[in-house]
Amino acid sequence: MSEANENASVFPGIHEYAEQNMNRFFSSEEVEIAHIFGRYWYLTKADQITIGASTYRYFLIKAPANLFNQFNIAEEIIVILSEFEIFEPRTFDAFDMVKNNLESGRVENLCGVLVSKDNKIDISVNQYNNSGETRTIIPFSYSEILSGKNDSYLFRNKFQRCFYDRDLFGYDDVLKTDLYFFGRTQLVNRIIDKHLSAQNSGLFGLRKTGKTSIIFDVKRKIAHKNAVGVFINCQESEMSNGNWIDSIYYIVKCIYEEVGWDVKTIEREHFTEVNASGILEEAIKKVYDETGKSILLLFDEVEHITYKKAAATQWGEGKESVFFWKAIRSAFQKEGTKFTYCIVGTNPKCIEYDVIQNAENPIFNGVSEDYIPGFDIDQTRSMVRKLGRIMGIKFDECLYSKMTEDYGGHPFLIRRLCSYISQQYVERPVFIDRIKYNNCKQEFDRNQGKYFKMILKVLEEFYNDEYDMLTYLASDEIEDFKALARLDSSLTRHLIGYGIISEVDGEYDFKMDVIKQYLILQKALHKANASKEEKWAELCARRGNFEIRTRKMVKNVLKIGLKALGDDPKEYVMKKLYNDKDKRRKYATYSFSDLFDPNKAEIYLKSLAILINAKWDLFADYMNGITQEDFIHCMDVLNVEGRFDAHGKIPSDDDMVIWRGCISKLEKVLDNYEDS
Repeated sequence: MSEANENASVFPGIHEYAEQNMNRFFSSEEVEIAHIFGRYWYLTKADQITIGASTYRYFLIKAPANLFNQFNIAEEIIVILSEFEIFEPRTFDAFDMVKNNLESGRVENLCGVLVSKDNKIDISVNQYNNSGETRTIIPFSYSEILSGKNDSYLFRNKFQRCFYDRDLFGYDDVLKTDLYFFGRTQLVNRIIDKHLSAQNSGLFGLRKTGKTSIIFDVKRKIAHKNAVGVFINCQESEMSNGNWIDSIYYIVKCIYEEVGWDVKTIEREHFTEVNASGILEEAIKKVYDETGKSILLLFDEVEHITYKKAAATQWGEGKESVFFWKAIRSAFQKEGTKFTYCIVGTNPKCIEYDVIQNAENPIFNGVSEDYIPGFDIDQTRSMVRKLGRIMGIKFDECLYSKMTEDYGGHPFLIRRLCSYISQQYVERPVFIDRIKYNNCKQEFDRNQGKYFKMILKVLEEFYNDEYDMLTYLASDEIEDFKALARLDSSLTRHLIGYGIISEVDGEYDFKMDVIKQYLILQKALHKANASKEEKWAELCARRGNFEIRTRKMVKNVLKIGLKALGDDPKEYVMKKLYNDKDKRRKYATYSFSDLFDPNKAEIYLKSLAILINAKWDLFADYMNGITQEDFIHCMDVLNVEGRFDAHGKIPSDDDMVIWRGCISKLEKVLDNYEDS
């Protein structure tokens, strides 16, 4: 049964067992409040819970068809009653306690209702709702409900205001709870399963693919498996700015903090080159012996302690990473049933070096290469639909597959797009169809380059070859792309692993056109800021290549075309280019092909323009819509105005824009000819 059909059979009222518990636990005032809810919702359950010394009553409500159609919430919603006249923040904990006491999936996790005796409850709840990664709480005071019991729009208006004022898609920080965590359950379980079977693991992906959020979900879930996850942030100065002994000390501190032990009992001065690994082993053994829990060390942002990638000299250029991983491997070999580690970063370069500074890499091929995949259609639908319905935004079913394809299933980009859509349609509820989606997507792609830059920034900073390969592929510089691929086969493996490109029968293409367009724009902007030497180099190289290709085209087209007309190709070229008697005598013994050899004859770009203009009809089919007048103008720009390098003149950015526009038009002519 679909959710809509299920809620169609729901009517306002109160279940008899809920009524019994209300009469048993609730005050007369709270019973009346529950009955007011029962005029518009169906109350399915009522009970009470205790948190510390405080007791809270609660009931569950389910939406009838009219409210379901407006708010699109099929699950039951928790309503907490708080009798304290001054609000206590721990009241929010009651929602999780109630949820955890119910069967999985019964209640809506993203929202709840709080009814409080505090008449200023709206202020406290609004601060909470705006504090980040929280469920949306709809606040009511006891007096508000009791005085408004005859207002049929009381609940509708308050729900609508709380739901529609919040952008759930726009949350950018690391997800430390499971409220807004979607689509990674299988990946999280795989990491935990490897730990439980005493295997180390690796997790790799670009920025904003959710690596750190996955780590926090591993920490949450592994706690139910008699194990503890310890988060190690490799960006922390204690981890990456000192030597490997400092890093081991930092890890031991993190272990102590995670299990609630006093970190003051360990001191840095006790850690030496000889015993640092041993102290780590002792800490792991102590945790296991005293708590019965194994340890999973989760190394996030591993680039910061990786050879050739780290900023600190001792890590990036020295052997510090060798000593560090040797200590970790030693501890694992001795206490492997009590701890494992998971390496998390952009790519597995840290395990691909077999030798570092003439020393064996201790973790060479030491973990599996698990990349974070893009969302599939079902995962995209689950995330977008669930967040959208709380905000009063409903998407056409066909859009889930479209946004998955448009953004390669990248959850961050999909959320940011949906956030942008929500900002354009503030009147809710709203239905987003293909037309609305396409209009918003075009504008989003044009103006949100900062997000694409954010995703690719780690490649610019740490993995230049991979970034260059993407730029080559975006610019159709396929030979340069393949040259780097041949040089290091791991580069394409990483790019495919990220989900940015795909490979079919040896040919590569982008899975996200938005990334391709961003890289093309970045290359153009780089050109706009080029130095005079870079501009001259571009002018010389590109015009030289153009002249070689044009000479070949003109020679072949004239040879075939003039013969078909019954004319002598050599004689035609001689007449057009060499009226001087000395030159005609000099070239008399040359073949037709010799006339197009710059090592033998004086054949310049201007000469080629003359030959094309004189027999325009032979070349017209390749001109890609360029008129003869446009062609003459573009050739003049290349041959006269565009020869800045020959005259020692520094072209302005405007000069370069004009020159590039002209040569790009003419290069398409050559492309058409060569394709034919």
